[in-house]
Amino acid sequence: MVRSFQRRGPAFVPRTKEGVERFFATNGLHPVDPRVIPVHRWCPDRAGPVPQVPDPEYLASLDLIDRIKYHCINDATDSDVSVYAAIAPKPRSARADT
Repeated sequence: MVRSFQRRGPAFVPRTKEGVERFFATNGLHPVDPRVIPVHRWCPDRAGPVPQVPDPEYLASLDLIDRIKYHCINDATDSDVSVYAAIAPKPRSARADT
């Protein structure tokens, strides 16, 4: 998964849940509810529709990261997911004056 992100897009730094919490704390950030959680639990009630599963041969030819869109997010368990999410407001001292 890391290789796919490195080839295709934004920087990806693997971290445990504790590592994500430490990242926020080290940077003076305080996550808001639901705090740091596995991404599949962020907004499961607003997950997009799952596309129809393609031909098994085509599906097998895809990278693991590309197969994900064919799985319903509500079927995932915490042990299936190793990516965590959180949001936190910027501290006042870091906000740009407008």
